[in-house]
Amino acid sequence: MRKNARHWIGRSQAMKSLFDYIDTSKEAYKSILPHLSGMKARVLQAIRNSPSTDDHLEIVLDMRHQSLSACRRHLVKDGLVEESGDYLPTRSGRKARVWIITEKGIIALSRKKDEQ
Repeated sequence: MRKNARHWIGRSQAMKSLFDYIDTSKEAYKSILPHLSGMKARVLQAIRNSPSTDDHLEIVLDMRHQSLSACRRHLVKDGLVEESGDYLPTRSGRKARVWIITEKGIIALSRKKDEQ
């Protein structure tokens, strides 16, 4: 087998692994999708009640770090939550950003309440 052929075979195996990983990530996302809006609403409501760090929200909402931080990140991307500019210590003593709800977030929560 020529050197170039071996290179392409190795490269195609790496690409297959990458696509398997992407498919797994898509499946994980789809499995959580029905719960996402409920989780986002819980996090948003908690931040509205009390500007908080991710660490504090994990405790208050009894959520895993990965779920909470991903959810909060989506809220930031959607413009519903933003950094306050303040920092508070975490359980480990490190500084963590304090998140606050935006005006858009308050409106989104009131619409969610109207739907119920």
